[in-house]
Amino acid sequence: MNFFAFSSLLTALVSLILIVVIISFGKSKIHRIWALCTLAISIWGFGTYLVAKADSPESALFAWRLAFSGALYISVFFYHIVCIFGNLTRKRTLFFVYSQAIFFHIVTITTEKVFTNWHIVFDSLYYNQATAFYYLTSASWLIIVFLGHYELWKIYKKSSGFKRIQTIYLLSGFFTGFFGGFLCLLPAIGINFYPCTSSSGALYVVIITYAILRYRLMDIRIALTRAGVFAVVYTLVLGIPFWLFFGARNFLFKFAGDNWAIIPLILGMGFASLCPFIYNHFRRQAENRLLAEELKNHETLKRLTRSLPLLHELDD
Repeated sequence: MNFFAFSSLLTALVSLILIVVIISFGKSKIHRIWALCTLAISIWGFGTYLVAKADSPESALFAWRLAFSGALYISVFFYHIVCIFGNLTRKRTLFFVYSQAIFFHIVTITTEKVFTNWHIVFDSLYYNQATAFYYLTSASWLIIVFLGHYELWKIYKKSSGFKRIQTIYLLSGFFTGFFGGFLCLLPAIGINFYPCTSSSGALYVVIITYAILRYRLMDIRIALTRAGVFAVVYTLVLGIPFWLFFGARNFLFKFAGDNWAIIPLILGMGFASLCPFIYNHFRRQAENRLLAEELKNHETLKRLTRSLPLLHELDD
């Protein structure tokens, strides 16, 4: 696995973890849009991972289409987040932002106007030669990214205190992610810069996660507990069909012949339907333990508070 593949996969997986954290606790509109933005980052990560693994122009085309399917909406959700965060009324701009993303997405996945004329760079990666439509798509994406950062900068100058700190983290996190993602596109325009910055999406997640931990943007103990239970349950339960598919295919072939792949497929579908119930069961147990611990600490504090007057009298 080359560095581009590793960093892209890291971005995808870390983003998925953050999605679980946000969904587990977030109740407001900005949390929902934030979750969608992080999902788009994860799709970009998985797409570029497949780019790094592509061994033909056909597989590279599919991979880049998937990557762009995420990238096009990252800028859209980012701008929407800025509007909500700053209480900005930008209905017409939002309509345009979403409309252009949908338009370019349709063109990207249904035509070859964006991706064509493949060549190999760094002896391993398939890149297209930028077309007029590629430049147009990229320019529209950059304008929205610039506009979102401009709005954030204006919010920063007007804000103070806690709001100002939040704005700093949003500016630094999103700028890091977008700048790194943009550099990954340079080989398409003839600039042979190795896409080592694909992990910037993961760095963005780390920055925002630190903000959550440091400035208590959500109850991180509950959120991370739910995220941990989710990761363990889904990894173990859904990992069984994957292990059967990749690790026990010879045994399954002897058992079921040419139809051996149906077994892990059926098991995967069955386990996928059971996962929510298993997750909810262990989530409730974990949260009950947290609640019991908090109640115990609360009772300890109450007893300590009651004993303070007595200790004071003894000192007298």
